[in-house]
Amino acid sequence: MQGKSWIRLGKSLAHRYKTRPRKGLWDSATLILLGGLSLGTYYGLIVDWRDRNDIRITSVDDSQTAVSPRCLRSLRGTGALPDGHHLWISVESPTGRILFVREAEMHDGKWRADDLTIGGKGDGGTTFTLGVVDVAADTHRMLSTGVITIDDINGETLDPGADLWRFSFKAYPSGADRRDDVSVAVDPSDLRSCDETA
Repeated sequence: MQGKSWIRLGKSLAHRYKTRPRKGLWDSATLILLGGLSLGTYYGLIVDWRDRNDIRITSVDDSQTAVSPRCLRSLRGTGALPDGHHLWISVESPTGRILFVREAEMHDGKWRADDLTIGGKGDGGTTFTLGVVDVAADTHRMLSTGVITIDDINGETLDPGADLWRFSFKAYPSGADRRDDVSVAVDPSDLRSCDETA
């Protein structure tokens, strides 16, 4: 829609130029200046449309699938969020299940999240999508308290409270907006979790 507006403006300027009274160099210079400003604005919107506060991943090249040990030591980027919002890191499996791993630390237009375990021990070679997610306050409260213990089930477990799990989702919940993502394949030669490498 915005592109059509620019096209209409260009056609209008061209028509006015063709039908203008011939008043000399001053008219031509004004028209060229207006056309140049319009084109420069349009070019600027197309080429650099992202706001400097946009959340971006900068530590992993997103032009191709990156390969990482199962424990990704750090994911970093730039950007800012509105007051009351939080930045979370999500891991999306090839089946589409989404797990919110941890909240990122934000400071002065930069963010980072350390020690992200990607997938399980049997996921060597599997590609996951890591997302950075703008999370509103209510959704943040749900995510940060959405931890359950599984100490009431039969089978081998850790000490009560030590075996904590987060809920996974089929889609991003209300109040969670994925702002950037990158594909990461788990290196089959290093399947240790971050707890195992600490």
